[in-house]
Amino acid sequence: MIKIPIEIGDIVRVGRFKNKRVKVKSIEYDEYGLPIINGRPLLTMRIEKLMQPKQETIIKLKDILKELKSIQNIDKVDTTKQYTIIWDNGDLIAMTPETAPPMKFGKIFPMSVDPKKKLIKLQDYDDWSSFKDILKMQQAVKDMMRANLADLTWKVDIPMSDVKKNIGSLKIADFIQYDASFANVIPKAFHGTTSYDLENIKRLGIVPPSKHDHEILKWNSFYTEDSPDKVYLSTDFNRAEYYARHAAELYKKKKIKATPIVIQIDNLPTDRIVADDDFKSNMSMIQLIAAMQTGKQVDTDSYIQSIRGTSQFGYKGRIPASMFTKIHKV
Repeated sequence: MIKIPIEIGDIVRVGRFKNKRVKVKSIEYDEYGLPIINGRPLLTMRIEKLMQPKQETIIKLKDILKELKSIQNIDKVDTTKQYTIIWDNGDLIAMTPETAPPMKFGKIFPMSVDPKKKLIKLQDYDDWSSFKDILKMQQAVKDMMRANLADLTWKVDIPMSDVKKNIGSLKIADFIQYDASFANVIPKAFHGTTSYDLENIKRLGIVPPSKHDHEILKWNSFYTEDSPDKVYLSTDFNRAEYYARHAAELYKKKKIKATPIVIQIDNLPTDRIVADDDFKSNMSMIQLIAAMQTGKQVDTDSYIQSIRGTSQFGYKGRIPASMFTKIHKV
């Protein structure tokens, strides 16, 4: 394996004659698993083993998001005190009493900015999962840095999501480095269960329903029946906790003592990951909204679009306990 020793802050030489000095501000990966530096590909070849199967389409950041185009009204607010600014896919709009927020069907992010605390709060109130929009949130934060309204010493928070558990840190540097491409691994995956099931899970791993009878995660008719060969996880700790609490309540009704548990798995490989069954079937409203926002047809077989739409995905087969990173009591 060849390792390329490039980090954020390094100087690289680009251009026709490789004599233009450029500072590395971002490192991302394209749909073929190859590195992109500052939005430009580092390599001109494709490595076959890094390529995703043809049926899976990776949505590239540059295809759906625009870098900072304009900053509006910033001269009308006191940026030494707390203020609100809206990110609208390339535009930053500082809010004043006279400013009307953008009226459009799409994802905009109001951000509460606290210069004294060096904190950006992304105000996303999504009852499914705030964290599912991590790509857009990363772009919003990057644009704040491009506008010199924040820097790497700042922190980020999402009031409706547990950023520290989802990413491991509140630091902007860690937030924007979180690999939300989900091309090769899921950086942090979470599975909700209960203390009643935990000992069996430690022994058998997280096992598809056809292989055991230890869990009772059964839902009403709004949800799809569990597939016999899959287990279910989320990129959002809060979503996994929601399922864990649901299971604990079901046990309580059966007079069985159980408390909610969330199992964390870091760097889960994507070779067995598939779209969540609910996303594939009866989540038509989520799919419709996604199509209206992007102008593209939703691929219901895409695990990446499943994560983008719900923060949830399936995993074909058993996840052994040796892959567990941490067990959270909630």
